[in-house]
Amino acid sequence: MHRGSRRSNGCGACRRNKIKCDEVRPICGRCLRTDRECVYPPQFQFVDTNTRFGVPEMGQRPALWKAGAEDLKAKLSLLYGEGDDDGMIYKFQLLRYRSTTPSSSSRDSTPPVPNAPRLSRKEKLASALVASFENPPNGYRLHHLGRYMTEIPCRLGHNPALDVAVECLLQCHTQLLEANQFSQPSTQPSPEYMKALQILQNVIADPVLGTSADTVCATMLMAYYEMIAPEKRPHQYIAHAGGASKLISVRGPRCVRTSFEYSLFRTQRGRIVLEALLRGEHCFLLTDGWEDICPEKRDGIKFSSVDYLFESICSIPTLVKYVVDWKAGVSDLGMGEIIEYGRKLQQELRAASPRSSMVGNVEDNLGFEERQSSTLDDDFPLSLHFYSSEGAIFHTWRFMALIITDLCLVNLVADPRLRLSIADTARRICMCYEYASLSKPLGAQFLQVPLIIAYAVSDQKGKNWIIDKINLLMGGLYVTYTAEYLDCVSMMIMKSIR
Repeated sequence: MHRGSRRSNGCGACRRNKIKCDEVRPICGRCLRTDRECVYPPQFQFVDTNTRFGVPEMGQRPALWKAGAEDLKAKLSLLYGEGDDDGMIYKFQLLRYRSTTPSSSSRDSTPPVPNAPRLSRKEKLASALVASFENPPNGYRLHHLGRYMTEIPCRLGHNPALDVAVECLLQCHTQLLEANQFSQPSTQPSPEYMKALQILQNVIADPVLGTSADTVCATMLMAYYEMIAPEKRPHQYIAHAGGASKLISVRGPRCVRTSFEYSLFRTQRGRIVLEALLRGEHCFLLTDGWEDICPEKRDGIKFSSVDYLFESICSIPTLVKYVVDWKAGVSDLGMGEIIEYGRKLQQELRAASPRSSMVGNVEDNLGFEERQSSTLDDDFPLSLHFYSSEGAIFHTWRFMALIITDLCLVNLVADPRLRLSIADTARRICMCYEYASLSKPLGAQFLQVPLIIAYAVSDQKGKNWIIDKINLLMGGLYVTYTAEYLDCVSMMIMKSIR
């Protein structure tokens, strides 16, 4: 219900002086030029939402229309008024109240709460990624994939390949969390995955973005997607991981400058060594200046005992190649030189232990202790429990490297103690299962390759035990390990030295 003729909407000063007001808010042009207070009077608009048409007697009608201006504003809070005799209901609704300055009666009222701004796609991705580090059960948290994961949220929005890779990974991570024991893997790749691959391919072809750290990160995330996604694929341990290793190689050691770039490098380092073993090649981390990545030449990057250990592990593919070539009669080195190379590497690995950090503090968290197994396992009544995941990576990969080194020496020298050492080291790898099971499946990835190496040197009973346990560790990732697959992979890694 609108009462009265239309009045000017100008400010109070212009209306008092009978001057045309431009009605600019909050200060009109004239008040701005004359530096005077510009106050607009309050305006109301009422709508009678009464759905009944009877009109009560004047004596019964509310006195709302007879009230003065201040009384009117006070009574507008009464949205419902009921008649006494005929049950007539009057409803008045305040649609709009406009004023640049609060009235004396409303100055003490609570100010309105502004609407929260909408989040951008970048902010939504960053928020979801951070939540994936904290909210899921421990074994499903994405930070297990590498230290660099915690730096990704602040890097979103600058590289389309990284953005879509994060989106793709988060989608399959959600599917992994919601999966149950009766769920079946898909036989077709998702449209989001195909889109991510196309965008990644286009970005890699870009002369600027193609070799950026964010593109390397996106490629690594796509490899993890292939590991986690519920899509039925042939067994393949290295997918986009090979592409990430190639990008790291192309960028060169000089591009490992920031802590983020080094985190990418150190996370990919194990796969780089594994690729060299599978291809029967020298590891490129021993050439072209990669060996110069050390604490003395990388300011601001903290090195750990794992980093020093991998300086030795990078020599494993070279030793295997030397032995394989010697057995095939195509080696440029004599047996004595190869034995010397192997003995030196063996001593480095056996002597490897938690070292002092750059500031002189010993890394006590890399240790472990033997405990009674809580699984009542007759084959392994004792288990190794580590003080940190970093310590678990350090020792399991050291055990694996020792097995391969001792196997190489077995092919060159007649030393029965080497066979005993190999069997004992394989048992120690299996004793790590209980610790890894506490953070399965994503947090147990560090034990996957060491278990495959232990499988290669175990008897049939040990092989069956490893097949059972590795499937328990990785079963949530829609992967089933068979004896045929483990035989094939271990043969590809160690060639003819078994």
